[in-house]
Amino acid sequence: MLPILPNYGDSYHPSSHWTAALDTKKKAWQAQTLTPIHRAAVGLWTEVEATYGALHFDHPEITREQIAQWFTAGDAASQTASVAFQAEALALREAWQALQARAETLPSGERDPLTEDDIHHFFRLTTGRKTVPKTEMFRTVAGVPQIETHQPAVAFALPKLLEMALDWFTTDAFAEIHPVEQATLFHLRLLDLQPFAAHNNRLVRLLASFYLLRGGYPPLILLPDDRPVYQETLGYAFQMITQPGVELFARALTRTFDEWQSLSGGKL
Repeated sequence: MLPILPNYGDSYHPSSHWTAALDTKKKAWQAQTLTPIHRAAVGLWTEVEATYGALHFDHPEITREQIAQWFTAGDAASQTASVAFQAEALALREAWQALQARAETLPSGERDPLTEDDIHHFFRLTTGRKTVPKTEMFRTVAGVPQIETHQPAVAFALPKLLEMALDWFTTDAFAEIHPVEQATLFHLRLLDLQPFAAHNNRLVRLLASFYLLRGGYPPLILLPDDRPVYQETLGYAFQMITQPGVELFARALTRTFDEWQSLSGGKL
């Protein structure tokens, strides 16, 4: 039996609670008029924080200060920091920017879901392998279990299983749920598959942000302090208990809205 999550044991609310609280933050943020200086500060903070959160899972020694230096000082930063880490950070920044642009291309009245071509594009950006063919996007070895009882799909079945998953994300049932729930289910299904030849978890968390950005929310930013609870939510999620993961994502978005507002000189 899984332990009670410490973050949720005394605050396990129905969807209507976190939806109302988060959407209040969203409306307040959308009502703001940002100066160019504030807009630039919010944009840089988001790119640094999202990159830091993503890279810290694999490189705990990395710091926000390093990433900010790489993003503002360019090649000069490589003299005092790991060139390999810098390359990963810059690749992630490019992927975040491309994902934001992709999420903003939604035609009016159309769903415009992620396609396999989209995912291949973001795989190439995230890994820095910009000429890799689509067939080499998929892993060919055993996947990494996310929890003790998890068994990732066999490698030969991954192209078809990803196709089926992407098809399900176009259904009416998926379209009718909240963007945070969409991101959570997308994240869970792709973590279950472990489809990619490299950077599976990093890429899955990035791609999940597509549904958030398309809905007018910030990207998903999970920080080092979130990691223990994140791992606990995965344990629940692989038993199809998804509410803890949904609420973790919602809390992460609320934190980002609050930081955005702070950077813009206001208070939500």
